[in-house]
This record gives sequence, C-alpha cells and structure tokens, in this order.
Amino acid sequence: MKGPLAELVQRWQDEAAVLRRCGHERTAALNERHASQVEAVWREHQLEPLTVRAAAAESGYSESHLYHALVEGGALRNCGQLRAPRIRRCDLPRKPRGSEGLIPLERAAILADLDNT
Repeated sequence: MKGPLAELVQRWQDEAAVLRRCGHERTAALNERHASQVEAVWREHQLEPLTVRAAAAESGYSESHLYHALVEGGALRNCGQLRAPRIRRCDLPRKPRGSEGLIPLERAAILADLDNT
C-alpha cells in the first residue's frame, strides 16, 4: 500500500502505539482495527477480478489489446474462465500519464505490497 491510504494506516498505527503506552488499550485496539480494515479493503480492491471491458476502462488500453495481446499472449493471467476472462486490478498495465512517470512502477509497488501480506 502506498499514498494517502498508507499514510492514514501508518498514522493510526502510530497513534495506537502512543495510546497503548499511555494505558488506553481499548482506544489503541480500535485504531489498530481501523487500520487493518483499511488495509483489507484496499487489498480486496486490488485483487478484484475485472472483466476485460472494465479492465480496459481502468487501464486506458483497448479491450482487444488486453485480451489478445496480453491475456492470450500470456503476459497477464486469466483469473476467470476460458470464454469469460478476468484480470486482477493489480495486474493491469496502465498507460503512462504525461510526464508523471511510468505506471508500471506503481504496479510493481502494488504487487510488492501484496506479496508482503
């Protein structure tokens, strides 16, 4: 996880540590539970299998390219069935957005986060 959500989770975990040191165990546990819930929702969102149409809408690539070049070509794993392919959100390539940098680096960070869980 990265970005604003990661910062929020870290802040709640840090607050929980301070609260626990001050003897506020129940409030610390609540902060930790909230942090865990955000992480779980994020992970579930990233692992969601998308239809090729939905994947195209999110990635910026055409349905044809995603299916024929990447799924049939073996670059992306089909998480669905033979005639009803699905692509996990975290596996999607993303077209670069201007001079902001390459999106594959973001994908690598997401996959690294998932591997560490």
